[in-house]
Amino acid sequence: MQAIHNMISAALAAADPYKLTQTALADFDPGSEGRLWLVAVGKAAVTMAAGTHDRLGDRIRGGVIVSKEDSANLPDHMMHYQGGHPIPNEGSQAATQAIHVLLKQTKPADHVLCLISGGASALLTQPALTLTQWREVNKALISSGCTINEINHVRQHFDAVKGGGLLHWTTPAACTTYILSDVIGNNMAHIGSGPTVPTPRDVAKVEAILAEFNVMDHMSEDTRAAVQAHITWLHDQPPPPDYPAVTNHIIGDVQRSAEAAATAARAAGYKA
Repeated sequence: MQAIHNMISAALAAADPYKLTQTALADFDPGSEGRLWLVAVGKAAVTMAAGTHDRLGDRIRGGVIVSKEDSANLPDHMMHYQGGHPIPNEGSQAATQAIHVLLKQTKPADHVLCLISGGASALLTQPALTLTQWREVNKALISSGCTINEINHVRQHFDAVKGGGLLHWTTPAACTTYILSDVIGNNMAHIGSGPTVPTPRDVAKVEAILAEFNVMDHMSEDTRAAVQAHITWLHDQPPPPDYPAVTNHIIGDVQRSAEAAATAARAAGYKA
């Protein structure tokens, strides 16, 4: 039992959001001229934000933190919102609007630091459908058997802040994103649906995913009609405008935790 405990502890330590964020920030330079704004979204958002505050302190002008928790012990200038997970809710929409309001203050000399972790797909949302329809689509996708990569590919085409969409709000400031990955393979576009990862539009792939997994069969007639109307609309749209510059970094992932567990297993005499 002690060996199993050591393996679990090693895996968790390797994914510690506080320590990983603090380590990453050792190389972060927000510049000395402008203001620093913080956006943290995901199941690890509160801990990542705490690590950032403890290292950067008064450099942070303001921030919005979105997580599953109903409360968080954060400084007054960091607003905390509780969103819905794994299905977005009114809290997710309110939090996203708060981020939009915060980022309207950015100026060219400023810097936006984004902290993204698993769960951001549901916690950060500005859907093209009504919230009721969007919740239904998410439930259908999650129960369909799609991989997380396929689910998030579909989500990106129905949500303005996904697939790089958040960058349209961070501009004209520079943006740096630290990502804690829960997606095997670390495709950054699919971690939290890639809010700061510019992603090419591929409507045909959306249609293929919906068809292969019979996703539309699990929606009401009203929602199916809204989904189809949006897909038709997307086919008629020109390519999206160029995205502002951004630097994305993965600071922790599933692989690192698996390797840490394997190392602990070998130390206990197991073949791993």
